[in-house]
Amino acid sequence: AFVPSARSVDELLEEYIKNYGTQNWSHGYYYKAQSLIKHYVSPFIGKMKIKDLSPRLIENYYRNLLQIDNALSHNQVGKRQ
Repeated sequence: AFVPSARSVDELLEEYIKNYGTQNWSHGYYYKAQSLIKHYVSPFIGKMKIKDLSPRLIENYYRNLLQIDNALSHNQVGKRQ
């Protein structure tokens, strides 16, 4: 079994993409996943140590993402009008 050597979330995601994504994802999905990580994961929890992640932290992070998505959706609607 694959045992990650990563210490931070960013390192873990980099290892995952290298070992799984490059072999199993289409080029389009690969670049989309990298972009999502760059813009929505790395700035918020990317530098965190994996051992410091907790269910509560992930839940708070997820709630923040939903608020960002909601704000972006409202901004897009406002721009269309």
